[in-house]
Amino acid sequence: MFSQRSDARDQARIAKGGQLVASSFSQLGSDPELGLALAVEAARVDPTPQAEEALREALAASRE
Repeated sequence: MFSQRSDARDQARIAKGGQLVASSFSQLGSDPELGLALAVEAARVDPTPQAEEALREALAASRE
């Protein structure tokens, strides 16, 4: 039972991180600051290579 709850939490965390990464990328062209905030949250929720890439892209976009 505990393992199933832990697995469910992990899956939810991974899904939320992925959604935040996707949202970050979708905002870069129109609102780079929001894209950056979403990327920071994605990296906090689930620090993956995709979240790191979103951070790099968002930082670059926010400096343009």
